[in-house]
Amino acid sequence: MPLRLLMLSVALALISGCMWAPLLQNPQETNIAPTARSTDPLINDNQYDTIGTTQEGKPRVFVLQFPQKVRVHKIIIHNYNLFRFRLDAWDDRNMRWKTLKTVKQRRDVTGEDRLAQPKYEFPRLNVTTDKLRIAVSRTVDDSVIPKATVTPEDKILNVETSSAYRLGYYYRVLVEATAQIREVQVYGRPADR
Repeated sequence: MPLRLLMLSVALALISGCMWAPLLQNPQETNIAPTARSTDPLINDNQYDTIGTTQEGKPRVFVLQFPQKVRVHKIIIHNYNLFRFRLDAWDDRNMRWKTLKTVKQRRDVTGEDRLAQPKYEFPRLNVTTDKLRIAVSRTVDDSVIPKATVTPEDKILNVETSSAYRLGYYYRVLVEATAQIREVQVYGRPADR
């Protein structure tokens, strides 16, 4: 008798769980990135064979601006050459960018030639905003060169002592390449719902 009662209660729990599951799931959320204006329209055009690029000589930043406030729950970045970057959301109340996620030195461990992770997924976000920003600090295409003298425009990574022939100092300077993204997907819904 107790075994039969246990089996009946398990069966009822499974049946009731199946009935309630659709109600407990998130409402239908779609990729809302195509509704946003962006610094490069190729990052949110729903085509994975196009590549959005930052402008040479300008800050390496991609911005998505939505026509209204949206509640964002998940972001997927289909990467081309990002190596280190920060994902930010605009905070209207404090009038500043709020960092959602920071990515540092994530490499594709399968041995791909470019060493760039092909896709970044940021699930379980809960942010309401009208602007998202991807601020890139390094790409896999950046290079580091040694220089004996630097200019004010140079981005110095560190200073090292030279042991060759004579003692002296040289600077390791970052030469930035353009940042490139294949596609950005933003899953959420308008904030007023």
